[in-house]
Amino acid sequence: MVETEQTGNSMVFVAAANANIGDALNVSIRYETMGEMTVVNDTEVDGSGLFTDEAETPSDIPAQLSVGLGLPIMYSTLDMEIGGVTGGEAVIDGDDTQVGIHLSTYYQVNDATRLGVYYQSEFDMDYSGNGKVSDDFDPLPGRTTSSNTELTFAAKLYAGLTHEFNDTISGHLTLGWEDWSEMDDVSISTQSGGAALDRNWSDTYHYGIGINYKLEKDWKLNAGFAYDTSPVGKYDRTADMPIDRQIRYAFGLEHTLASDTSIAAQLVYVDMGDAEIETGGLLNPEGPTKFTGKYDPNHLVFFAVSANWKFGD
Repeated sequence: MVETEQTGNSMVFVAAANANIGDALNVSIRYETMGEMTVVNDTEVDGSGLFTDEAETPSDIPAQLSVGLGLPIMYSTLDMEIGGVTGGEAVIDGDDTQVGIHLSTYYQVNDATRLGVYYQSEFDMDYSGNGKVSDDFDPLPGRTTSSNTELTFAAKLYAGLTHEFNDTISGHLTLGWEDWSEMDDVSISTQSGGAALDRNWSDTYHYGIGINYKLEKDWKLNAGFAYDTSPVGKYDRTADMPIDRQIRYAFGLEHTLASDTSIAAQLVYVDMGDAEIETGGLLNPEGPTKFTGKYDPNHLVFFAVSANWKFGD
């Protein structure tokens, strides 16, 4: 194989229950979209990749300890094209729905310091759909057959620390781990047979730091920096999932209009690395299927505006 093209979209619905020790149960529902599968680390609380204590915790915390349980439901679709050595092609699609587990805990050390930890289980997606093959992939080109494609979305463990230095400045620190070594290969099976596309991915690690600064009573400025390690090296990286290390820079501004209303804007720049690829040929390192290259430029820019209203007490 010399070429693979893979796209997919995933939607996650999260029903979360948070309970303060000695307080009433707080239930919330959140919707997330994971977008293209080429975005690996895109489930953090804010655009910089920082995890803060506000992720799954009620706004008013009378007790020191809070715990949360979520049942995220992921619906995902897949479209994959695999090119052959002599020009053949296989087109595979499918969709799947899986339920995971989201656990979180929050601890208020003192009036100025808070700790938060959350765990997200992996999603083992089994895309059942159709496969259409042509030329060197099948003796009867053009026929359609049922197919199954297995793909694992990594489990995640994040820990965050927030400390208020004074009435004006507060800081955030985040450490994270994602279990991408579980996606060692992508398994594909059809009525004609099966194959595994080697990925050889490794676990990734996340490091984030941020600061909030109150300009005056109704204005707040925030900035953040985050770094995510690469799950794969250039000799195993593929063109359909060209993931490299990621560096994020985030800047935001928040304005409180009234006691129950606020608006915010955020700008995020993501350096996705050059995602260099250097794979040898199937029969020999310099064969006709050798594939090399890199992505330049390779970055993303996000800009978001949000508004928040509080209802009731």
